[in-house]
Amino acid sequence: YLSNFNTIIAVHITILTSLNALTSVNTNILLAKESITKANTLIFVQAILSISSLLLFLHLTENPDIFSYLSSLYIAYGVSLAYSIFLILPIIKKQNADDHSWFNVFKALFSTGLTNQAAHLFQLISFRFSFYLLDYFQGKADVGIFSNASSLVEASWMITNSIALVQYARISNSKDNNYNVLITSELMKISFVTAFA
Repeated sequence: YLSNFNTIIAVHITILTSLNALTSVNTNILLAKESITKANTLIFVQAILSISSLLLFLHLTENPDIFSYLSSLYIAYGVSLAYSIFLILPIIKKQNADDHSWFNVFKALFSTGLTNQAAHLFQLISFRFSFYLLDYFQGKADVGIFSNASSLVEASWMITNSIALVQYARISNSKDNNYNVLITSELMKISFVTAFA
């Protein structure tokens, strides 16, 4: 029974991950086109739907279980994906009108996306691997202190990550290298100050 249950959960997780990944791709398209307000709205809608549908399932169900939570995620991720498709349709229609080669677009997306995801993976591994080393050499009490410190560090990254999104959107729409260098330099100074403030 447990093996069958784990298989069912794995299928649900795979579907939900796919829905969320597609929404994330559409969010990045919006950011690349400097539609930051639309991208932020999409992220906000997903969070609100996730919380409100979970609360609804917890309230309406006599014995809430893991499937109540999964159902709330299906609602949040499904509606968010539909909304993200609605938001990027005008961009796709314009892209088709501009007659760019989709092969070149996907080739560029794959090469830069692979590099970006590899960087995120290595950051996650290096950041989280410290927990295992600390637990092994020092014990769980020190892991708790380190975890709180890590949360504070990650919180300080929120502003710099937001600045990076603006930089990403501006540079991806600019062909002027001097402007790109200038905006990168200015935003780097702002990020440096806010990270240590």
